[in-house]
Amino acid sequence: MPSAKATQERRKCRRYAFQRPVSLRLGHPGRELWRLGWIRNAGAGGMKIRLNGKAFLHRHQSVTVMLQARPGEKARQMEEEVCGRIAWVDEGSNSFGLRYE
Repeated sequence: MPSAKATQERRKCRRYAFQRPVSLRLGHPGRELWRLGWIRNAGAGGMKIRLNGKAFLHRHQSVTVMLQARPGEKARQMEEEVCGRIAWVDEGSNSFGLRYE
């Protein structure tokens, strides 16, 4: 696995570490799969998301991310959705990189 420094050098945009629960829609309407996960870091070019459980992911797969309330916050529905495609997958950690569209 590449070091954090090597990974950062490959990125064009800096990413900032934080955690935020999300709902994910994988695939296209009518053929979609819903999952829960956590944003681990994000920046202007994309974000790293860790899934709660396994899912069959592949590069270039379409993903829609919807922010959720953190534990202890009042639940609210976000009107904004973030759409993108999977740039890489790490099956060992159930994580993937999302490149914004």
